Amino acid sequence: MNQTSVILMKEKFASPFLADGDRAMLFRKSEVEPIIKSGDSVVFDFTGVDNMTDSFSNACFAELFSAHKALVGNRIVFKSCSPLVKHFVLSAMAMADRKN
Repeated sequence: MNQTSVILMKEKFASPFLADGDRAMLFRKSEVEPIIKSGDSVVFDFTGVDNMTDSFSNACFAELFSAHKALVGNRIVFKSCSPLVKHFVLSAMAMADRKN
């Protein structure tokens, strides 16, 4: 039976501002990728997140999109994105597309 992991990004990174690209990369590799590889789903919940850097979004999401593009919207879901957060996530997705 597949599970869905909901990750509350503000709580996970203890901040409404997601800025550290190194932490984002470690998070993706050590927590998100294992969820996806197990066949489970992940929901990134951005409730309370006010801002994000391109460093964070690229490190966390660009490689994720490159490896699992077909899962976005199905097993990889983004929830409660402000317009600014949505911009950064979409920019990371576009960067991943340009690399492929």
